[in-house]
Amino acid sequence: MVMKQVIEMYELLDSAKVDGNTVASFLRQRGLEQIEVKTIKGDKGSTDFIKAVVPGSNGKSTGGKPIVGVNGHNPLLGHSCLSCLPNYTFR
Repeated sequence: MVMKQVIEMYELLDSAKVDGNTVASFLRQRGLEQIEVKTIKGDKGSTDFIKAVVPGSNGKSTGGKPIVGVNGHNPLLGHSCLSCLPNYTFR
């Protein structure tokens, strides 16, 4: 059930102590293998950017078109967003 996974992720991200490596470990435990974590530091703190590839049958990793890009919370920019990248489609 999808709601269970949403709640698990929400509870993980709701912690003030969570970082990119914690999220990457969480995703690896659930079967994702291609995960990169990059930390960007600034005067006001740092932000972890996480790239997790969820391979599909017709996506970029199998020679097809990219499907979707998602951006999350960025405290250095002071906002959250969910966006499709140009020419990408949700499936």
